[in-house]
Amino acid sequence: MGEVLLGLREVQVPLLAVILLSASAAKVARVLRVGRMDAGLGPTALFPTPLRRPVAIVICTAELACGAALVLTGAGLGRGHPANVARTAT
Repeated sequence: MGEVLLGLREVQVPLLAVILLSASAAKVARVLRVGRMDAGLGPTALFPTPLRRPVAIVICTAELACGAALVLTGAGLGRGHPANVARTAT
């Protein structure tokens, strides 16, 4: 049972990084296809129309930054505090 838990712990960071980077890439692909940042992006529908574009940009940027930080710290470029900050932000 202990090995399974350790294995699951090791899979978390790469899995979250892939999810975040994929979500960011999907948003960018949609913008390129549709031509608008706020078009059809689910979370931005909760905001007033003038705020939808800035919120969509912030969400996409945050996903990209967190995913990249997880990849960099998971690859051994950052240990200790940088890795903790990246994982806490995610």
